[in-house]
Amino acid sequence: MKTNTLCKTCLSLIALALSLNSYAQDNYVGINYGSIDFEEAGDSLDLDTINFTIGSNLNEHIAGELRGGVGISNEDEAGVSIGIDSLIGAYGRINLPNSSPVTPYVVAGVTQVKLEVDFLGLGSATADETDASYGLGADFNVSDNTKLNLEYMKYLDKDGAEIAGLNVGIAVKF
Repeated sequence: MKTNTLCKTCLSLIALALSLNSYAQDNYVGINYGSIDFEEAGDSLDLDTINFTIGSNLNEHIAGELRGGVGISNEDEAGVSIGIDSLIGAYGRINLPNSSPVTPYVVAGVTQVKLEVDFLGLGSATADETDASYGLGADFNVSDNTKLNLEYMKYLDKDGAEIAGLNVGIAVKF
């Protein structure tokens, strides 16, 4: 199921990239590893994701991004295996350009998080929630077309559940 979600996410991002290319001159794609903390009812789980980004800088200060990700780890607790099936979101980004190779930014938007719960031999279920998301990060320019990225993101804080994490990755302009 995760492979199917990953394929759909990648195809959607590629289609968006092709359409954005005609509207903006500074498009980029990226891949990030996410170390995600899922907290609910006093319990905390550490989950890992791979996230894909397609974005467009509308000018030096404002960018728009679509992101999709899939879980790459589950955590077992009390006979139940819990993992992130997918993260899908749309975000606006405010870059704070300066003369250094580091560009800090703030990001805000909406994320849909889909969790997969396996009752270890008794079946499985999925649950999804959508919530406002926000974060802050920094891009580290490696070359004119490549940047490394470090970011903290709060994806969801709703109905007693909180999903947040640290992402690290790379992006290239096209």
